[in-house]
Amino acid sequence: NLCSTVSATNSFFVSGKFDQMKQSEPYTAFVTAFDRLCEIAVSNEKSSADLREQSSILAIKSALCSNIGSESALLTDIIPNLSLFFGNQQKPSINDPSASIGYKTAKNRFDFLLRQFVRSFCGEKTLVLFLDDLQWADVASLELLETLVLDRNNPGLLIIGSYRDNEVHDKNHPLTRCLHGINAQNNEIISSIPLQNLDLKTVNRFIADLLNATADKTVGLADIVHKKTHGNIFAVIHFLKNIEDEGILSYCIGLLKWKWNEDEIRSKTSVTDNVADILKSKINKKLSAEERRVLQVASCLGGTFDSSSVFSVMDKLCSKEKTIGAKSEQIGSSIWSNLQPNKTPNVDQTLNICAEEGLIESYDGLHYRFVHDQILSAAFSLIPQDKRALLQFQSGQALLESMPDEEIEKNLFLLVNLLNHGFIFIFGDNEKRVQLLTLNLKASIKAMKSSAFGSAATYLKICKHLLGDDHWHNDTALSLDVFSTLAKAEFCNGNMKEMERCLDEIFDQNLSIKEKTDAYSIKISSFYFLRGEPVNAIDVGLEALSQLGVKFGKKISKLVLARELIKTKHMMKGLCIMSLSDHFTMDDENRLLAMNIMDMLLAITYGSNQALFVLITLKTVQWSVSYGVSKYSSMAFACYGILLCSGMGDVAEGIKFGKVSMSLLERFSAKDMESKVILANSAFVSAWAEPGYLTHKHCLRGYEVGMQTGDITWAMLNIKNGTEIALIVGKPLSYVEEECRSCFKVMHEYKQKHVINWLLPVWQFVLNLMGYSNDPTILSGSMMQQEDLLKHCDENEERSLRNSITLYRLWVAFYFEEFDLAGTLVQDIQDMNQTNRATNIIWRCALLQGLTAFTLAQRNKSRKWKAHAIKITSKVQEWVKKGAVNCNHILLMLEAETAVLNGDKELAKQKYDAAITASARVGFIHDRALANERAGKYMFQLGDKYLAFHYLNVAIQLYLRWGAKAKAEHLLSKYKILLDEHHTPAMNKTVDRRWTWLTSKGKSVNSDMELRSRRRSFMMRS
Repeated sequence: NLCSTVSATNSFFVSGKFDQMKQSEPYTAFVTAFDRLCEIAVSNEKSSADLREQSSILAIKSALCSNIGSESALLTDIIPNLSLFFGNQQKPSINDPSASIGYKTAKNRFDFLLRQFVRSFCGEKTLVLFLDDLQWADVASLELLETLVLDRNNPGLLIIGSYRDNEVHDKNHPLTRCLHGINAQNNEIISSIPLQNLDLKTVNRFIADLLNATADKTVGLADIVHKKTHGNIFAVIHFLKNIEDEGILSYCIGLLKWKWNEDEIRSKTSVTDNVADILKSKINKKLSAEERRVLQVASCLGGTFDSSSVFSVMDKLCSKEKTIGAKSEQIGSSIWSNLQPNKTPNVDQTLNICAEEGLIESYDGLHYRFVHDQILSAAFSLIPQDKRALLQFQSGQALLESMPDEEIEKNLFLLVNLLNHGFIFIFGDNEKRVQLLTLNLKASIKAMKSSAFGSAATYLKICKHLLGDDHWHNDTALSLDVFSTLAKAEFCNGNMKEMERCLDEIFDQNLSIKEKTDAYSIKISSFYFLRGEPVNAIDVGLEALSQLGVKFGKKISKLVLARELIKTKHMMKGLCIMSLSDHFTMDDENRLLAMNIMDMLLAITYGSNQALFVLITLKTVQWSVSYGVSKYSSMAFACYGILLCSGMGDVAEGIKFGKVSMSLLERFSAKDMESKVILANSAFVSAWAEPGYLTHKHCLRGYEVGMQTGDITWAMLNIKNGTEIALIVGKPLSYVEEECRSCFKVMHEYKQKHVINWLLPVWQFVLNLMGYSNDPTILSGSMMQQEDLLKHCDENEERSLRNSITLYRLWVAFYFEEFDLAGTLVQDIQDMNQTNRATNIIWRCALLQGLTAFTLAQRNKSRKWKAHAIKITSKVQEWVKKGAVNCNHILLMLEAETAVLNGDKELAKQKYDAAITASARVGFIHDRALANERAGKYMFQLGDKYLAFHYLNVAIQLYLRWGAKAKAEHLLSKYKILLDEHHTPAMNKTVDRRWTWLTSKGKSVNSDMELRSRRRSFMMRS
């Protein structure tokens, strides 16, 4: 009914069912549903003559190509019919760079692609997805369900799920945790519809309608049925069928109505709490012993099965292959007694009989499914309990022997699940033990590739049991595969204790460093990503590098850094930097392993150990030049570009190395590294020489690539950085606030707490300026509490984040003229270039530090602050000389402040006006406002109230256009008397709309140049 209702609205309806017998097989319901969805879409395109329908399907195909494109091969394993749209694309091989992406990253990539797949269908039509029996869903399926339900960008998807709440009462049940997780993020997205058993009145109405009788005639029968079945509708239906089969309920042709004997029904039937009891009774009565055996075998294969598989198992069980002493007997005789010798039942005929009895149904003549999972349970329960594991194992063996290799791969989960039920039967057979171990290892890797880490861990734990005595000595490679893969699976599951046991087992063996490198990588990642302990992650990395012959001291002196820097510069002497893009390839395996570890440490040390970051950067660059380039060289050269742009002030050279890093990405097809290299280049290198809007655009590209490749952390860092750049280049605060809100939702959804901590100061700063805080000089409000986040930074030694928070505190302190606090913060933030090297906030920091120093030097007549101000100005001057295009207006503003300090009125006015023009040219509206504000304050100090009024008036207008209502109100309050004296009709003290300075003719003033022109004429008239 639901399917026909949905289809009538020109929407898609697909369904999938989770199988009790296949709970460790990932995505079973989604596989069925999504495969059917592709089939429906292609079928509609071919059969429909409706132009709108054809246009809709073409739009879906276009969306699939756009959203998935070349990545479609990664989804065809679970959605085979996706090849109907893309053809049979080559799947990533082991040597393909995309196949080398970490499993955790691969899961993010997999979820992203499945989201894109579903969005492609929902763009043109509504998709209704029905998932049945969620109580049996595997963990990977529930995680995918959560991902799809919480996808805010896909309003065209409706998911309907059903489950038995009596099987999900435990709060630790995976489905319970999944639903709580969804509600925790959006408590309005799920609507629950509890379905209770039918009451007596409803059962009576149902029976009366079924028997075409009046309710008063059937009330006695309904009372019996309700007491026997407790109102379970499925039990009611089968109870009525049973009493009909037994002749207790029958249709009288003569009377043209149904008749029954209530006393006979009471005596011949019993009360049951289990529907399966009714079904077992029916199966025993309706089917012969031979037919029941066929149905039992079918139940071992799950809710869906094909006749050929049932035949293969029955043929195996009924053949004479088991030898006992001098005679042989059927394998099945150890499960069932009185089997006829060497006779395989007619499977097709038996399945047809079962279909006629309403136990199973066929949907293509070859494939069958049980009509209801209760029928499957009833059929399976007919197998003697002590023989079930043996029958499942023998069924798996039979299928394994009869299937070709490609079918084994296709049905791998089914085979392994069946065989695992009876792995205790093969411990005496070494060949079968190794065979089953290998199959479980293959199943685990297949599960890992589709991000089903829980299932993978289950298979790998069985592998551990199947390893023989002294396995590390007898089969080192296989043992290493099992423990290493299990460690990865448990890392992805967040099961630290089990992961550590596996890693300790590996580290305890006398293995080469090459064999232990994977284990070291997992341990580094676990300390950094799961525990948030960068110091321990660095220690593990240094230990691994030491075993590879690369040693770094824990305490790194400036002398060591200088020596390595000079060595690197000497290596570059006479070398064409751009030629490094075509440099020879590194082929030393140990060096590549070391480059991989150093690449991991670069990201960790940037925020926690800058000296080590510099040393590792120089080492990777030296190796790339001396021993050849690799994909890891792309990050090495990007980081070297960071050093050149910040520490050495050589922007032009840094830009060249940034370009080389991007070229190497393309050369090595290093998709797994693209997002972080884009971030390093856009935010730390090219940002020095290109307009801010381009940097913002590159960060958005880095976010897209990170999401596509599953590199979620780097994707989030890109989008966080893009949002921060939008603020720094002066985009409207309303836009930045909306971006912060969107970023927060995505970061929260992907559990990126570490990146959220970086976003919060930006967001709270914006809210403070917009007027949404009690005290704009403190970063506390609806988004964060300043002291709590600072405490977190101190406890976790996050100096980089602490300095970022301090910068935004300095910004609001300076804006709202808390200069003593600003002075304290300037002293706290002295090492910004060490902790936040080359970031765009370095410029902002220089501007605020310089302006604060100039203000305090002038106010306090302090030589110390004057010296600091001159030092900052010199630094910015060097940046501008080296090509930092976004710093021109900053330098002009600082030069204006220098002139003010020196008492050079004319030069100060020139520099302020030049800073205003330069800010306008690059579109930095907030800095244009600040330059007008500083000029206005200086004019006010000089007693030139006319110029002071006009500069301050423009500053207020610009702050309002930017969205900084609190800042504008602050200026209005401070200069209220001045502004009232030179009142214009546009002055609106409620500050609820954009201000415009009006001339006497009512024309608006929109540019500083026009303002200055009119200011001159005004002064002449006065």
